[in-house]
Amino acid sequence: MNRLRLGLEGTWRGIETGGGGTLTPTLEVGLRHDGGDAETGLGLEAGAGLAWSDPASGIAAELKARGLLTHEADGFRERGLSGAFAWDPAPGSDRGPSLTLTQTLGASAVGGVNALFTNGAPTRLAASDAGFDQRRFEAKFGYGTGAFGDRLTMTPELGIGLSDGSRDYGVGWRLNPVGGGSAFELRVDATRREAAGGDAEPEHAIRLDLKARF
Repeated sequence: MNRLRLGLEGTWRGIETGGGGTLTPTLEVGLRHDGGDAETGLGLEAGAGLAWSDPASGIAAELKARGLLTHEADGFRERGLSGAFAWDPAPGSDRGPSLTLTQTLGASAVGGVNALFTNGAPTRLAASDAGFDQRRFEAKFGYGTGAFGDRLTMTPELGIGLSDGSRDYGVGWRLNPVGGGSAFELRVDATRREAAGGDAEPEHAIRLDLKARF
């Protein structure tokens, strides 16, 4: 098995839209050559994105699209589209409310050129001729408050994910230094997954993460 990857990324920053907003377009192009049991030949990937942010209102929005335009191996086609909306009235602080909404169609629209260099890139093509029939919506809301003498920030979170095959519900709790520093973070997440058809029993999971740097 052998792989050859070549990627090019471009970003145009600082396009003012008036009222303090900033528009950021991006473009990605990647060439891939695969030699192995699954796919063999040359492929071309392309991606584009458009992000808008307004620090005064704390609103940010982004659209992304990515696709495997062509591949010499028969049947390998992939495309994805995603949109995201975020609201954080105090983007310079981890205190107060924050809301994120994400809608994806088809395969992953993120990753772009970076996805070419991951170990799992060839297997990602296994979803042959993936269209926009796969859909997923995710929403997460959190509220950061002071804790332990205002030295730390405590953030409870609520989340929901809806797709054609399942419904996910989550409750989380995060504790980290003021300002969102990476030296310490404690996180607890509890999730419940229900099959869309209701035939299978719900799945439950609890995850505990502790990160510390010395």
